Amino acid sequence: MWQLSVLPLAREELEYAIEEEVARQTITTWIERCIFRKRQVRVYFTSVSEEKKKKKKKKKKKKKKKKKKKKKKKKKKKR
Repeated sequence: MWQLSVLPLAREELEYAIEEEVARQTITTWIERCIFRKRQVRVYFTSVSEEKKKKKKKKKKKKKKKKKKKKKKKKKKKR
């Protein structure tokens, strides 16, 4: 007779343990996704800022080349 009263308790404990494990897994998965997304955003903005830096460098190089060409032309005209 005592077995009948123990079974519902064991079942409740098992259900509770399963619910806890599912909750842990859900939270873990959610946190991993958040971290992954945060890294993706960081990588995206890093690559965007690097592209901007590259464009700035290219513009500076072009400006320098133009200045050099202008200087050369001025020198040739003076001669």
